Amino acid sequence: MSAKQADRVSVPSNYLELITDDASLLPESIRNALLTVRRHRFLDGWFHLDFDGRQPVYKHVDFDRNAPSDDHLAEVYSDRSLVTVHDGNFPTSSTSQPSLVANMLQLLEVHPGMRILEIGTGTGYNAALLAEVGGAHARVITIEYQQSVAEQARRFLQEEGYDNVHVVHGDGFNGSQAGMPFDRIVATVGCSDISPHWLEQLSPEGAMLIPIQHGFTHPLVHLTSDPADPLSARGRILGRSAFMKIQGALDWENPWNSGPMSVFQEEPAWCRPLPESLQVLATCGHPASAGRHRNFCFYLSLCSRDLWYDNAGYGLVDPENKCIVRLTKQGIEGLGTGQENSDTLEKLYQQFLSLHQAWT
Repeated sequence: MSAKQADRVSVPSNYLELITDDASLLPESIRNALLTVRRHRFLDGWFHLDFDGRQPVYKHVDFDRNAPSDDHLAEVYSDRSLVTVHDGNFPTSSTSQPSLVANMLQLLEVHPGMRILEIGTGTGYNAALLAEVGGAHARVITIEYQQSVAEQARRFLQEEGYDNVHVVHGDGFNGSQAGMPFDRIVATVGCSDISPHWLEQLSPEGAMLIPIQHGFTHPLVHLTSDPADPLSARGRILGRSAFMKIQGALDWENPWNSGPMSVFQEEPAWCRPLPESLQVLATCGHPASAGRHRNFCFYLSLCSRDLWYDNAGYGLVDPENKCIVRLTKQGIEGLGTGQENSDTLEKLYQQFLSLHQAWT
């Protein structure tokens, strides 16, 4: 496929049906934006998660954005987030799940001509959507912490003709003095808190949509300035999300626990049936992404700093005694370092059941 032919590759006509339950519920401006902005033009590859035994391994997928294969296009225009940068230990950047992107665009309520600040540029795809929804007179400033990511997004946006999007390499905590006050501020990274700079740069009638980390999820919090105190905000949770965590001044050490831990025995000491309310389909991905599990996992994060999360499931951990009771697709597993952990595992299991009963 030549570069000229690549220019004719458009967003699939059924894209909205693939990423939404009912596309008619989306405002026309958002539907048009999703069908106009070519997601594949904001990618030059991504990573697939695989496993080597119990160890997660990220394998790079080479992608030619100028000559995309049908299989690659099908993956790009599915309802999947794609990890785009990996530092050798952890993913550090991605293009978000399209259904989440569409939902956040709707919650943000962008109108033509607005000034918008985005924290977390990533590939630049979301910034392009904001520019489309905001129209020719909108102004989008997007801040990216990783220099190479910012440079690539800037190139992609320029090639796609988004001259009203300005990419800044810097710490999103500082926001942007240029372009303020902003009518909308949105973060596409999981934030530990709200930056005071964002409040200072928000217009009096403006609004923010910020994923604020709690446990291993990011509740979407819609905020406006408090009229009684311009340096305070008020709002409420409008939904759930999952993002890469923010880098820079708002980075933090997650107080909850996550794996893997190599000290455990390779196989669980036992596996017990799931409660009826937490049964999952064999075809589902991570249990925490399925149905009521999202709510239960979040509930555990509210109740205990002993929440555990890894690539197989979630549950409770006793760090001192190196024991985990983990809910997976197969059942509730007890993981320890040997027979001497049996009493500790049983106590942890009873604590888990007690919290589940309280949640129910």
